Amino acid sequence: MPRESFAERVMRWGQLDAGLTAGADELAFLAEDHARLQALLGTAKAEDAQQESLKAQLQQATQALHATVDEMLALERRLRASLKGKYGASNEALESFGIRPRGRG
Repeated sequence: MPRESFAERVMRWGQLDAGLTAGADELAFLAEDHARLQALLGTAKAEDAQQESLKAQLQQATQALHATVDEMLALERRLRASLKGKYGASNEALESFGIRPRGRG
């Protein structure tokens, strides 16, 4: 049996709420539980909306981070090439920049 989705549960809880609301007069003994159901249903919907918003924010942050990393990699390549151009690819001074000099030989 497939797992029930959150949307299916919300729909089921909504139907339960509607039925309890329609029969409120004869189901007065369930009024306290019905009120709790309504409160929790509202909370669940709000938390679901917050979760969706956070997912969107995470996706945006991930895209921004990837763009920054791509830009940093391109900048790093330019800087390394410029340093090699200034000092020469075999110069040991490159080590102070984290660049391994090309071996002599």
